[in-house]
Amino acid sequence: MTNDPNRSSNRLNMTLTLNNLASLPAMQLKKQLGFTLVELMITIAVMATILSIAIPSFTSLISSNAIASQSNHFSGAISLARSEAIKRNTSVIICKRANLACTTTGQWEDGWIIFADSDNDDTLDSGEEIRYIDALKNNYTLRPSAATTHWLAFQSDGKVETNVSGIFSGVTFRLCGPDADNAASRAISFNVIGQAKLAKGTASCP
Repeated sequence: MTNDPNRSSNRLNMTLTLNNLASLPAMQLKKQLGFTLVELMITIAVMATILSIAIPSFTSLISSNAIASQSNHFSGAISLARSEAIKRNTSVIICKRANLACTTTGQWEDGWIIFADSDNDDTLDSGEEIRYIDALKNNYTLRPSAATTHWLAFQSDGKVETNVSGIFSGVTFRLCGPDADNAASRAISFNVIGQAKLAKGTASCP
């Protein structure tokens, strides 16, 4: 049989290649995967920086949304009382709640009762109830500027008075979160026609 020069050359080249590979260090034959220690430390440092910026902002957003939700809870009750007064053409009162009765003790954050004061005696009588409203979330506070304000009375024209002041009450309620952050607090006051106004960061927390 005649030897093929090209076949012999190919065998020689393959032999040389295998010999060259065998002489390489084992690490050079392995595919490089993952991070080096330096790369890992840099990645951790970058992530730590990002989290240090993002977490406080995220926490502040959650707190702000919670405060807004609680202020809407109270202002919604106020709006209901005012609209019922206009619709029923009679005085409608929202008072501090203790169980199923109005109270002159306790705090406004403990809940409220809305009732139609059909006999104009500023007192909740049987059958006058419109709605019982639950308390704010734990550790939230709702305090009026006049501490002895126990109820708000909306008249048939929508105007509001309290037990300590006449029509167009100057009372302002301040609503604060568990952290008592003045900047995040809400102030709820009333304009000349009895509509509630909300402002942010204008109230002093207890």
